[in-house]
Amino acid sequence: MASKDAANKAKQYELSLKQAESRLQSILSSMADLVFVLDDEGRFVSYHGAPQDLYINPEVFIGKKYSDVMPAPWTPA
Repeated sequence: MASKDAANKAKQYELSLKQAESRLQSILSSMADLVFVLDDEGRFVSYHGAPQDLYINPEVFIGKKYSDVMPAPWTPA
């Protein structure tokens, strides 16, 4: 019985996660602005937006820290 409850909870979590991802994707798709996702260490993980709106190719900044990509005037001290 316990394994059945655990399986039901896992399915509920999976459904909740899929719904949350769908809502987030819907929000991001409706935005005209570029959105950049950074990890806890300040590295670019991904972005959302039209590729033609970027000034540089994603390969240049994905996996790198903000301070490694942006020039000094726009990098926090």
